[in-house]
Amino acid sequence: MKKFCKSCLKFSLLLVLIFSTVLALYVQYKGAGFDPIREIQRMKKDNLRDDALDMARFFKESQDKNANDIFELAKDLEYSTSEKIKSFTWNGVVKGEVYDTYSGFGAISSDMVIVGDLRDIGIQSWKYMTHDPEFDSLIAVLSAAGIGLSSTPYFNGTNALAKSTFKYLKRMPASFEKGVL
Repeated sequence: MKKFCKSCLKFSLLLVLIFSTVLALYVQYKGAGFDPIREIQRMKKDNLRDDALDMARFFKESQDKNANDIFELAKDLEYSTSEKIKSFTWNGVVKGEVYDTYSGFGAISSDMVIVGDLRDIGIQSWKYMTHDPEFDSLIAVLSAAGIGLSSTPYFNGTNALAKSTFKYLKRMPASFEKGVL
């Protein structure tokens, strides 16, 4: 039995070795037709600018052929300061859409405060009223809960202010209650 298990183990290891070698040769053969410039342009067109920029930086450092074209693509994909600000504020904070790192930071930072909840409940309300198929009731419920939970301290503060005011008015002298005249 022990000899049978050893021979099965050796056979399975041999099959794994053969399979991995064939797979590596297949990937090498298919990878020869890979065009990094075309792939970078496709990613840019699909709003995957960060991924395209990462790929351009990688191929700029590791490849000699097409280095000039890849350098130009990487230079074109770099963010300017105004693009960073626009992506953070307009795409991230205002619209809540994530296209790149900066819009992601904007969306996350606005979601941490009541602004993101107000934005999301507004967007989902509009989608509900226009019968948009992208309406997401879970986002609407979570936004409403976020608004409620974010505004709780204000209600508690208002309640405390009203309570303190009434306590103070109870203790006012009778002359104030009669009026000035």
